[in-house]
Amino acid sequence: VESAQAEKEKKQIRPVLGGQDIMNALKMDPGPKVGIALAFLTDHVNAHPESNTRAELISRLKEWAE
Repeated sequence: VESAQAEKEKKQIRPVLGGQDIMNALKMDPGPKVGIALAFLTDHVNAHPESNTRAELISRLKEWAE
């Protein structure tokens, strides 16, 4: 039997941007902030699936990072 958390994670929409995209967009090195940014994007695309495009997510990411 899978946990409720594992079940929820399976249903989540994954952002079209990955870690490398985040590092490039924000001109940052690998590290914990990349994971935090990815979690932010994952939450965002699950709340707003229609915004799961490269341009939209890069824009959101830059706003979030300010």
